[in-house]
Parts: sequence; C-alpha cells; structure tokens
Amino acid sequence: MRAKIQTPGIYCIKCLKNGKSYIGKSFNVHRRLSEHFKELKKGIHSIKDLQNDYDLYREYFVSGVIQYSSYINLHNDEVAAIKSINSIELGYNSEIPVLKKVEGFSYKGKIKIYDGNTNKLLAIAEDVEAASLILRVAVSSIERALKPKATNQRPNRFYNYILLKEDNNISDFIYEEESKRLERLRKFTKLSKEEFSKKQRRNSLKSAEKSRKPVGKFDFKGNLLEEFSHAGAVCEKYPEFKYKGLYKCILGTKKSYKGFIWKYI
Repeated sequence: MRAKIQTPGIYCIKCLKNGKSYIGKSFNVHRRLSEHFKELKKGIHSIKDLQNDYDLYREYFVSGVIQYSSYINLHNDEVAAIKSINSIELGYNSEIPVLKKVEGFSYKGKIKIYDGNTNKLLAIAEDVEAASLILRVAVSSIERALKPKATNQRPNRFYNYILLKEDNNISDFIYEEESKRLERLRKFTKLSKEEFSKKQRRNSLKSAEKSRKPVGKFDFKGNLLEEFSHAGAVCEKYPEFKYKGLYKCILGTKKSYKGFIWKYI
C-alpha cells in the first residue's frame, strides 16, 4: 500500500555482483523505482550500462529508498547522496544533477492559486517555494508558469490551476485569456474583425435557440414589462445586448442586466 502514497525521496538501485549503484530522486519515490524496473525488464532503460548489467546479473539487483525528503530539499539531498558513495566514478550516475532555473525569473512576492475550472481562490502562497509545497511540484515548474511567454505551457496555467502574482486580478486574467483565444480563432478563420464579431453573435443566437424557455423582462419592483419566446429573441430585439451577460442574469448569477431583471417565466 505504501507505494501508492506520493512521497518525495532519494532512492538507490544497486548491483550486488559488481557493487555499482545508481542514485536518483523523485516526488513519488516508490512509483519511480517501479518505473525503473519496468524499463529494465523491457530492455529499454536509458542508462545503457545499467541495462547491460541488469541483463547479465538480474538476480543480483536490489533497490530501495535511502532517504525521504521534502520538495524543497530534494535536489540537495540527491547531490549529497551521489557524492557520499561516489556513484559517478563507481556507479551508474553520469554527472551531478543541476537544478534548472528559469532564466530571467526574479519574482519574490506572494502567489495566488486558483482552481482552473471554477476560478475559485484556493490559497495564497508567500513565495515560489511555498507554492511548490502547496502544489507538490518543483520550484522550476512554478517559475515557468509565472514567467511571461512561457514556451512549454499556457502562461499562468499549471495543470488544473491558475497561478497569479499578488497584484494580478483573476477577472482581468480570464478576460485577457478569452480575448487572445478569440483572436487566435479569428486569424485561423481568416475573417476580418467585423465579420468575426457577426459570426460570434450568430453563434450566440444559435446557442440561445437550444433553450426555448420564455424569458420575462421585469422592473426592480417585480412587474413584468415584456415577454420573449426565448433568450435569443431578446438579443434579436436589442442588438446591443450580449447573450453572455443576459444569460448570467437569467440564471441568477447577476442581479440585473441593462437596467432590468431578466428571468425565465
């Protein structure tokens, strides 16, 4: 059962026949050990010397966790373990691992962590190291998410989380991200901005057609002023209306829209 627990640590794979060892680290140390032996059994391990010796002396190989660690100290503990048994000269390690840093990253402030699906604030980390502990990932992963124009992922996105600096606002971030998405879509369709806006509006009206529930226009005293066959009919009569804002009011997430209360009747 313990192998299912995600625990950071330092592990060792040793060949008792020749005394050679390999030292490694992982955020999930038990799983990483299992992965090593799966690759060795299939004959596809990336360390050729280790693979060759395993093919010859399979029954002499043992492994285990030599030290449990923390997410912050994991790299330093691995380096210390490699040096303590000199596994570079007398083992399978090829070099001292270098902790990768994101070039040009210098932010030292707080980090707000949001749920990427609901945009709900989950935690506020004091710094990058604290955020890495909360999300149980490497510090460099947090830095890559926060660094503008990240090349390997969407900026400020990390799996199902949104990471923002202390002075950034979630609503501004979502608006900017959505604007960029629509602009990429417009360029892909090769439409002008006016044509694309009309197309988006038609799509909104088509979405409204899916719900044929009648909609009522009410004043703040609760008096019914006007009836519509469905939400799309409201947007057709009032071209300046945006379906998204109207629909939020209909669902009750907004109190009013354009000076009136809108709801299903």
